[in-house]
Amino acid sequence: MQTEYELAAVSRITGLPRPKLLFWAREFPRLEALTRRADDELYFAAEALELVLRIDLLLDKMGYKLSAARRLIAADASAEVDVSGGERRERLHRLRGELLQVHQTLLPED
Repeated sequence: MQTEYELAAVSRITGLPRPKLLFWAREFPRLEALTRRADDELYFAAEALELVLRIDLLLDKMGYKLSAARRLIAADASAEVDVSGGERRERLHRLRGELLQVHQTLLPED
């Protein structure tokens, strides 16, 4: 069974606002794997969490333009291999740590 997260949960986990996540879902085809259930809530597949964090890194932390980020994500997709749930969690944890380091580096010094 594939794990899915409500849009609100993805927003809480990543710290990104819901409208930004919806916009990215329209702009990045790999995020379009949203599903809508009977409760009329949108869901992201678990793999989308890592992709959301990568998009955030490219756009908001590294300053890439949307078109460049799209190309990088598309190129990366062609080189990806399927990983198990444990490996996926490890990659997400590592990526989150890297994002936190980048964030700390970018914070203005007091």
